[in-house]
Amino acid sequence: MRKGRRSVLDGPRTAISDRPFVVLLVGLRINKWWRLDHVWQALRAFRLLHRDLERDPASGLLASERWWGNPLLSIQYWESWERLETWARRGDGLHRRVWIDYAQRLRAAGSIGVWHETYLVRPGSYETVYNAMPAFGLGCAVSSLIPARGRAGRAAGRIALGKQDLTPSSSKPMLGGAKGGGGPHPK
Repeated sequence: MRKGRRSVLDGPRTAISDRPFVVLLVGLRINKWWRLDHVWQALRAFRLLHRDLERDPASGLLASERWWGNPLLSIQYWESWERLETWARRGDGLHRRVWIDYAQRLRAAGSIGVWHETYLVRPGSYETVYNAMPAFGLGCAVSSLIPARGRAGRAAGRIALGKQDLTPSSSKPMLGGAKGGGGPHPK
């Protein structure tokens, strides 16, 4: 979901959200490299699914990061479980067609493994820090990164901060404003 170069944040920052969100880890593992037809089909589907999400701002996907290796991995941040499930189960959607194709052609061969883990995250049940690097992961999904100083300078302080009643000072939502770009970075 990232486009272009992201700049290094000035000083440590932490991502704070006042809303619950979903983290989805999803990927595939190539078990039989010599089945190039299956490998190509799986890699193409992985790429097309990500492109489909990037082209659909209404999907509910806030941000994602990908790693190419074995297994391939995508970490995705979603507005809600309902939005994720709606996208995945949409009758005419690419995900449904890819999953049916996998079930019919690749699963029995054992050449490609597919996995996912889904986490429902409430405010105050996580902490983040980004130091001397661009926003990453959840830092790209929220529209507000705050300085990680004082109480927010330690993991325990960031957890406690997240449990407070977080009311954004502006009318802009704290979650979902960045769409892969890390949002505004207050100085």
